[in-house]
Amino acid sequence: MTIYPEKLKNHGFPQHSIVRKGMDFISKSLSEVIINASKIMASIKLVFELKLTKIQTEKLLSVL
Repeated sequence: MTIYPEKLKNHGFPQHSIVRKGMDFISKSLSEVIINASKIMASIKLVFELKLTKIQTEKLLSVL
């Protein structure tokens, strides 16, 4: 809130409360964690399902 202060409405209060902004931030953070976790799990699953040599597998795992 200090980086991007909210403009006050005509009645003197901000459009969204601090609680609302906090809940929006938490929900966005959780959704990003879930999306990234599913991408990582899909990558790991792909690595173990492929028939790669040991060296290729180690290279792919080091990238993850």
